[in-house]
Amino acid sequence: MLADDNMEGRDTGSDGLRRAEAYIVEQLKKNGVEPAGSDGYYQPVKFESREIIEKDSSAALVRDGKSEPLTLGEDVFFGTRVDLAPEVEAPLAFIGYGLKIPEQNYDDLAGLDLKGKVVVIFAGSTAETPAALSAHVDHLGIGAPINGDKIYNGAMDNASGDAVLLDVAASLRKSGEKLKRSVLCVRYGRRERIAGLEIFCDASDGAGEFDGRGH
Repeated sequence: MLADDNMEGRDTGSDGLRRAEAYIVEQLKKNGVEPAGSDGYYQPVKFESREIIEKDSSAALVRDGKSEPLTLGEDVFFGTRVDLAPEVEAPLAFIGYGLKIPEQNYDDLAGLDLKGKVVVIFAGSTAETPAALSAHVDHLGIGAPINGDKIYNGAMDNASGDAVLLDVAASLRKSGEKLKRSVLCVRYGRRERIAGLEIFCDASDGAGEFDGRGH
């Protein structure tokens, strides 16, 4: 269904994507999954476009005067949520998961002086946070024809992933089993910048020097 030609490739902001979103919401309602967005099942997203030009960007760890280059996308990530400084050279500060949970008297940032430093965090989540099952629902839309077909259906990227999430949500709901953690089923748009997921998370209530250049 999500990869049908009627969805027109589900490009960001397109009518096809809106039809795909409406279908997913319909299935979630049918399976008894409760909404958790600011507008029912939806979380409005305002886009501001930024892009990292990898060929003009670099990062390295400097220790005892020796520089160790880091691989972008593997060892280090430049975020696009804010305008990056053209060049940064600063000491590192490790902050665990970067969590502050007052009701559990837990604070990774307690006693740390982070001014002028680059923070290093653990990836993933702790047992205190809800589990999130997520997948992007958009694709590339309509473009240059390939073998006479101009609709980029996106069956594998990522209609199949959305279908699996719908099935998992339905199965969890029907099982009646009480889970140890809450489970959020999230579909987001704009996969390149994961903006939809980041905005949803923001709206929901988380030994050397670094030399980085981002463009």
